[in-house]
Formats: sequence, structure tokens, C-alpha cells
Amino acid sequence: AMSTAGPLAPLDEATLKKMKVAELKEEARKRSLKVGGKKPDLLARLYEFFNITPTPPTPKRPSSSSLQTPSPNKKPKSPSKSPARPPANVLQISPSLLSSVSPSSPWIDLCIPP
Repeated sequence: AMSTAGPLAPLDEATLKKMKVAELKEEARKRSLKVGGKKPDLLARLYEFFNITPTPPTPKRPSSSSLQTPSPNKKPKSPSKSPARPPANVLQISPSLLSSVSPSSPWIDLCIPP
């Protein structure tokens, strides 16, 4: 805990960044600075008070900007003759035909789309 009796110790950027908003407000109040606003506002005010030039936050991945470029779709749209889809005429089997086939027939699984 800081003693409020003595002269206020100057704070450095690292110390300020670790502080909670409530603590920053307290420091600002002691130095008769405005205490309104969010943490970045309080930090900016205290930096100015201490003549601190904040170091810009270094991005963790420098290549992040290149990752954000829209990549061309790796999968081209599959042609209409896609083997994943059964031919259209298989889909048009009438329900009565399906119900007449015994459920154990092996081909019924092939004809009903998932």
C-alpha cells in the first residue's frame, strides 16, 4: 500500500498497466486529474501527467495482417455431377414405393439422402 502522507511517487507505465481501474482512479484523484472514463482514458491521463510515452502494444503475431486477407476458396464449387449427391431421379422415389420395400433392403440406405 502506498503511503499517502509523503510526496506521491511517480508511477511508470508497467505499474499503471497492472493497476485496476479503481486504483487508477485513486491515483488520478490524488493528482487532481479527472477520474471519469474507462481504463484507457485514465491511463492516458496518468501517462500525460508523468510524461510517459506509452509503448504501442506489440501484436503477438506480426503476420496477423496477412492472415486477414481473404483467401481464395480452396474448395471450388463441385460440379453438378457430384458423387456425394445421388442423381435427381433417385430422390423422386414416391413414398409408396419406399414403404413397399422392406426396411432391411440394403439399397434403401443408398437411395434415401442423409
